[in-house]
Amino acid sequence: MAHKFILYILCFLHIFLFSCQNKKDGEEYFLQQQEILENSPESILSQTDTTTLTAPITNKEKAIAYLINTLALYYTNTNVEPDQQKLSECCSIFEKAGFQQPLLESLYLMAVTTPDRNKQIAYIEKALKIATEEDDKEWLFYIYYHLGEVYLQNYDFLEFVRCKAQANRYVEELDFNNLSLRSKILVGKNYLHNNNLDKALTIFENLDVKETNRLYADVKRLSGICLYKQQQWQQSIVKLEESISHDTSNLNRFIASTYLTDCYNKLGNNTMSQHYRQQALALDTICNLPHTQIIFYKTCIEYAENNGLGEEQALYMEKLLNIYENIISELNQGTLDEDILKYSQTQEKQQYLRNISIYQSALFILVVLLFAAVAYHLNKKKRQAYDLFALQEQIKELEILQQGKDETKRLILENFDIGKKIAILKHTQKSRHEKLANEFSKLDIMKNNELLNMHWKSFYEHINITFDNFYTKLTTEFPQLNEKETQLCCMLIAGFKTDEIAAIWLQSVFSVHKTKTSVRKKLGTEQGEDIAEFLIKKFGLQGQ
Repeated sequence: MAHKFILYILCFLHIFLFSCQNKKDGEEYFLQQQEILENSPESILSQTDTTTLTAPITNKEKAIAYLINTLALYYTNTNVEPDQQKLSECCSIFEKAGFQQPLLESLYLMAVTTPDRNKQIAYIEKALKIATEEDDKEWLFYIYYHLGEVYLQNYDFLEFVRCKAQANRYVEELDFNNLSLRSKILVGKNYLHNNNLDKALTIFENLDVKETNRLYADVKRLSGICLYKQQQWQQSIVKLEESISHDTSNLNRFIASTYLTDCYNKLGNNTMSQHYRQQALALDTICNLPHTQIIFYKTCIEYAENNGLGEEQALYMEKLLNIYENIISELNQGTLDEDILKYSQTQEKQQYLRNISIYQSALFILVVLLFAAVAYHLNKKKRQAYDLFALQEQIKELEILQQGKDETKRLILENFDIGKKIAILKHTQKSRHEKLANEFSKLDIMKNNELLNMHWKSFYEHINITFDNFYTKLTTEFPQLNEKETQLCCMLIAGFKTDEIAAIWLQSVFSVHKTKTSVRKKLGTEQGEDIAEFLIKKFGLQGQ
């Protein structure tokens, strides 16, 4: 009996050790292939049996083989879209087998290649959970960085800042010299996005990457962008042109062509600027990076203006307007009026709750009349607590309103023509008011940011350009107007409504009407006369 028991124990240990060895061998093989993938994915594709990518995935070996070949194909041509269903099957097999590294690679590849934002976040969060359990700091940095980019594209600034902070934290904990080449490039890219240009450029310049490596184009393109931001136009051109000659990604070629267009434009080389402008226009449809598109179309507008191409300039301005409208739509899901409506509703609700509290307190005092002195004291303290709570809530709601307002107005002030269009959209999209309010109430972007100041100097410049030097004429003709009264006149001419002006000043509508009364006295108009109409007639702006 004892011999049989020992025999069973030995068999169990043999099976356990065999399964552990299989797991170790499978992951070790994948890690070995990863080194080849980073440096020479073409060599893997040259040895690949084409049936590997189409055959059913039934075991660990086939799952690893499929993942390696899919990664090699993606690394050589980022325009390829992997089969999400097969990658999902691979994930299930890796999860059961306990293959963490292949599982992380599969989830990450699915996240960066799926167009569905919700699926992107789901895949990344699953990978984040695994990396956290494994305490893999390199993967944690990688995942938080990409998750932040996804949130940024969705204009979820609060989540973007959170992920960015986590990524920066793990960068400091990484041993840079032991990182893979791909991770080193991402660290440099992280410094670039943080505007630590010298550190980013040092990393890119010191990377030993062969021209045959698929990452060579990435390194050159990122180096070129660093130099562009440092306004070293000629050096930037050298790097960016080298990246284009080695890059197969249409998106990356669009980015490089955008910066090259602007570099040559800054150097006054219209021929080369036109060349890369045409290349970028051909690739524009695949770009989903609003920041890069804005840079490109601003350059195109400048080029058309300098060369007297009015029709082209109008076309580029229309495309730039569409980009800004998309940003505003994603960010706001409505208009500024909805913020004011939401704030008013919140105030009414809080007042209702305060009234109920007062009624309850009064009833309580009547019921416990014998304890009037004690009840009065407690009720007074209670009211004070409610008032303090209500005040804190009001401040919080006001800060959210101000932050949301400034995010919208900041975009408007970047281009006054775009601002006028957005103002028109405010009047034609009333049905979306409540949606914006709900969206802004979710955005608690960051406390103590510096987005709460109206850029009046820039605003006055746009007013002068758009309305035939209106600001200059106004201050010259009516020097008795103070700063706030001047602001009011300019905003009325630009088409802002009374409640919008109140939101910008963070004052009540009554205060705006009071300022209007003061302006009428100084302008010498009759009580109740439309200020904007008076000024339009005064300065001959009927055609504006």
